[in-house]
Amino acid sequence: MGFSTVIRIPQILLTGLICIWSLGLAAQESKDTTSESRVLIENADKSINEIKDKKNRQYLKGNVRVIHDSIFMFCDSAILYENQLQAIGDVIIIQDDTIRIFSDSLYYDGDSKYAELFYGVVLENKEKKMFTERLYYDLENKFAIFPDTCLLINRDLKLSSLRARYNVRNNTAYFYEEVTAIDGQTSFKSDSLLYDTDIDRAYFITSTYIQQEDKRIYCEEGFYDLLDKRAYFSGNPVYFSKDQLARSKHMSFSGADSLTILYGDAYVKDSVSEARAEKISLDEKTNDIILEGDASYAEADKFIEGEIISYNQETGDVRIGGEAKIEMEEGILSGDSLDYINLSDLGKVMGGAIWRDTIDNREIESDVFLYREKDEYFKAIAESRRPLVKQLVDKDTLYFSADTLVSAKDSLDGTQFMEAVRYVKIFKSDLQAVCDSMFFSERDSIIFLHGSPIVWSDTTQFTADTIKLVLKDDEIKEIIASSNAFIISNEVDEYYNQIKGSYIHAYLDSNRLQKMIVRGNSESLYFIRDEEDAMLGPTRTICGHMAFYFNASDLLTVRYYAEPDSELIPIQKASADELRLKDFKWSEQLKPKRWQDVLKVSRSLAGTDVSRKPQDEYEKDVNEIIKKANAIKGGKK
Repeated sequence: MGFSTVIRIPQILLTGLICIWSLGLAAQESKDTTSESRVLIENADKSINEIKDKKNRQYLKGNVRVIHDSIFMFCDSAILYENQLQAIGDVIIIQDDTIRIFSDSLYYDGDSKYAELFYGVVLENKEKKMFTERLYYDLENKFAIFPDTCLLINRDLKLSSLRARYNVRNNTAYFYEEVTAIDGQTSFKSDSLLYDTDIDRAYFITSTYIQQEDKRIYCEEGFYDLLDKRAYFSGNPVYFSKDQLARSKHMSFSGADSLTILYGDAYVKDSVSEARAEKISLDEKTNDIILEGDASYAEADKFIEGEIISYNQETGDVRIGGEAKIEMEEGILSGDSLDYINLSDLGKVMGGAIWRDTIDNREIESDVFLYREKDEYFKAIAESRRPLVKQLVDKDTLYFSADTLVSAKDSLDGTQFMEAVRYVKIFKSDLQAVCDSMFFSERDSIIFLHGSPIVWSDTTQFTADTIKLVLKDDEIKEIIASSNAFIISNEVDEYYNQIKGSYIHAYLDSNRLQKMIVRGNSESLYFIRDEEDAMLGPTRTICGHMAFYFNASDLLTVRYYAEPDSELIPIQKASADELRLKDFKWSEQLKPKRWQDVLKVSRSLAGTDVSRKPQDEYEKDVNEIIKKANAIKGGKK
């Protein structure tokens, strides 16, 4: 653009010019004020006066110095005619302490204080320089117009446009038509841009495109601070970075910490995920993304909701606070807060945690929930209340609770299983149970009850060392009691029908007893009535193998195998011991009467202090990993 002619003024000459300007100011103070409206010649090596039509024209050459009011001008040669000056060669204008203008030639009207400068024009104001080939400058109002291509340079900033205006008085420069700005690694392209030269801030006033390395931003309004590399974008802003797209009502960017913040209907999308919130913070240094206010995050097989969601794009770690919710392929997990460490595949949900298995129609509620996402492993632990499971069975809801509940996939065949440990209680409208532990696998659809199990079906009580509940088509079809099996049903008042043996197998239809097989040291005690329904007494039978057949839970017939030994004891002669088989124990007080009872633990059932919780290595690992992750995250801040 031919700017080299401006820079060739020696430093000693500039110093001399400033001294001359200072002397001129002192001399000006002693002059008559009437001379301030005239352009005055202070020096010229050669001067020729020409008078034509009674008008004086002066030709000046060599070290020309001119003063007008507080404006000083220097050039190689000049023509002064009726308060108008034409200057050629190394033109310099000095105004105030900070404004200097350099050019190859100049036209100046002393009456209006209006100047036109041509070729290699440079306007300097403090450390800022503006370059062009043509400049119109109002020295009275300190207002510059750049009708030709303009370039502003300020530290690392280079800003150019086809047209520009600069109000020196209020430090405002307006660039328009093909505006381009480069500040280090940041560049701007726009049709119009406003630049505050005092605070070094560029305002975007129309469609603007910003690029910084691999980041691109579009906006229609906003600003950019050159000193601290901060920016604000509004007017439909859109953010692109690699495969990431973001948009919101407003955006801010801080170059010092590489932090981009989106405000109002914020949205971020990449090749694998989508995120929405009222506010989204993107940290390029740590790869952390924080979603705040009605936040949601979605992947191919996962949907997360919460008041605050933070996740790391590099590690995959997730933290959710305030009504946390994760929708996965297998179901929905929710709670007050959630922490997930991706590298270790460890997750922890705290406060009102709920797991809804949408495939198996199962729901688990717990204060604390641990999980491994890849293994579909879930563990509920008792805190202020015991974990609760709600399972749809036979068009009815089965409730059960324990101190610890585990749901996972079998490592052998991938089938799902569930385990309940310590003080298990089960409630269904037509079946209830208590035991120390429970296990269920989809492989065989059998519920195993261990540790002093008790099962109630209608008015019948089952006890044994182990009890199995066999499910088919979501119905309990069989009850199998193994080792020390004992069945009791209340006949009336204190009279109980009783069956015991090594093994008892009961078959049900629509939850009603149809058949019952008893094997191994079988004994039965059944109360007999006469035709008028009067109680005759108990019939006690000992046999190796028995079979009972029912209709609507009423006993129809009994078959005895292997030489039964039976005895009818008249009710009037029967002693208390004769009304009970050995090891008889009616435990109606332990039976859950409603589903809420499964959340309560009886000391007589537990036998130990229920406040003592078992050691859990998995939970220890989760807490330790989350603690370390928090420490690392805290160190980054």
